[in-house]
Parts: sequence; structure tokens; C-alpha cells
Amino acid sequence: DMNDTVSPAAAVHSVDYFALTVPDLQEAANFYEAFGLVPERNGDVLAVRCEGDLHVWIEIREGKRKKLEKVCFLAFPADLDRISAQ
Repeated sequence: DMNDTVSPAAAVHSVDYFALTVPDLQEAANFYEAFGLVPERNGDVLAVRCEGDLHVWIEIREGKRKKLEKVCFLAFPADLDRISAQ
């Protein structure tokens, strides 16, 4: 099981998603759709996925200026204590 794997060095193994703020959600939707991604409005959030995949890679909210709000990293549960100690 991947969740029980302990990596040789305690580290994150991937990016789950990231969140952005942009001045215009429709402009952001048009931008990501032009690259073949699937933007979908869910209330005040624009969720961006790959075609045929339910995973949301980007969450976009409207705000006064462009901003990277957060990046969500993934790590194996067995590595969490070692990552915290680093």
C-alpha cells in the first residue's frame, strides 16, 4: 500500500493542488480552457481539472490582484514525524 511506504529521505512526494486568487474568474476559466483543461464554477470557486479526471488541480477565487494562496503537498503518513522534525 502506497500510504505505508517510507521513503529513504523524509520528503513530500507530490503536489495535490494549488490555490490562486485572480481579478477575473471568467478570464481565468478561458485561459485554462484554452490549454485543454476543464474549469468548472462551484459557487465562488473555479475548480480546474484535467479532462476525464475528477481530481481538482487548481482552485481559483476572485480577488483584487493575482496571488498564489497555497500549495498542498502530499507525503507518506510514515514520513510525517520525520518531516516535522526537519
